[in-house]
Amino acid sequence: MKNKLSDLNNALFQQLENIQNPEEGTDVAMEIEKAKAITGISTNIINIHKLAYQAAKESGREEDFLETQFTNTPKSIDR
Repeated sequence: MKNKLSDLNNALFQQLENIQNPEEGTDVAMEIEKAKAITGISTNIINIHKLAYQAAKESGREEDFLETQFTNTPKSIDR
């Protein structure tokens, strides 16, 4: 797993897919427990990113923050 919000989003949807369409032999109860754990961790990650975004916004670095979260290369590296 990478460390961008888009990667988190992909992981959440993959886990949802695992629950909705389990492969044969999959322990669905275990997948649901994993999903609960992932949800808890994801909530913490999102809250941390909200705080970081707010700090970036207040310091005038909102654009740089968004680029590092949703693109492969931040603009500041390209410059």
